[in-house]
Order: sequence, then C-alpha cells, then structure tokens
Amino acid sequence: MDSRKILDPSDSISKVPGKKQDHHFRFHFPQSYPLLSGCDAVSDYQVTLKAELEIRHIHDKMDHLLSHQWDRLAQIQEIQFDLLTEIGRRG
Repeated sequence: MDSRKILDPSDSISKVPGKKQDHHFRFHFPQSYPLLSGCDAVSDYQVTLKAELEIRHIHDKMDHLLSHQWDRLAQIQEIQFDLLTEIGRRG
C-alpha cells in the first residue's frame, strides 16, 4: 500500500456545508518523499490531521473577528452619518 495516500488528510475530513472551502488544502508530497512504515504513516497522518484542524480553527476565529469588525465599522459609520446630518441641519 502506498503510504503517501494515507498522509492526505483532506480525503477524510468532512467539509462543512455552507462554509467557504478556500481554507482547505491538499498536501502534495514529491515522488521522492520516503515511504513510511504503517505505524509511522499513521502517526504522521494524525499529526498532519491535527495541524489541519488547528489551522481550520484559527481560520474560523479570524472569520469571526473580521465579521465582528465589519459590524462594528458599520455601527461607527452610522453614528458618523447621524452626526454629519445633525451638523448639516444646524449649519
């Protein structure tokens, strides 16, 4: 069995419906990548899978923070517009 296939975590991770898939990536190993024993391959796969899940979690956090920032920016712009409207009425 070709253990390079085992090291591709994107095949076994289910994609979340409705989520942007641009954060997911595939690992491409060069042909010279050494074939590992079954135990080493499983261990490498688990490390790679954990790293990908951590990266996905970081991307989700970033998406949440950016979304929150856009909401806050819209609130600030609305306040600015109200203030400018009030200044226009007075002037």
